[in-house]
Amino acid sequence: MIYLGPHLNVVNLMGACTKTMIKEEILVIIDFCRFCNLKSYLIEHRNKFINQLNPLGNFLPEDETVEINTPTNCKAQYSNATANQIIKKNDLISWSLQIAQGMEFLASKKVLHGDLAARNVLLADHGFVKVADFGMSRQMKNCDYQKKGDSELLPIKWMAIESLMTNKIFSSQSDV
Repeated sequence: MIYLGPHLNVVNLMGACTKTMIKEEILVIIDFCRFCNLKSYLIEHRNKFINQLNPLGNFLPEDETVEINTPTNCKAQYSNATANQIIKKNDLISWSLQIAQGMEFLASKKVLHGDLAARNVLLADHGFVKVADFGMSRQMKNCDYQKKGDSELLPIKWMAIESLMTNKIFSSQSDV
């Protein structure tokens, strides 16, 4: 995270404590992302979705949008301000764009994330999303990373097919 530096759509390192009195733990301070991860947020608010597109993919006028399965009592795991949050298509498009911008930043730094998934994208205030969880990230040489040996576990269920081949070569394209 120190190598990456700051970016609006990547969780930023604010500070770290490398020495503690009790255990030899490393404690990190990162951006505060109040609304949990994208996967949990979408699941929690799936019944509060407004479709703003017609069958051809064009945006509908505001008065013609369709609300889908709005429950009468939405369980509030998040703050009161978001308990009744309605998710619209333009939110999904904005989040997708911001994730792409975060991944583009990682690619520009020649860093492979290695585990991009909705569970590893955090939601912050004001509609910002941040790519997080760099536990499987690697620095690439010449735009590729080749995994050697079987010492590391891989998220096979989520990996790109080309990365599962015997050569195990990863790139920013296989990340996405």
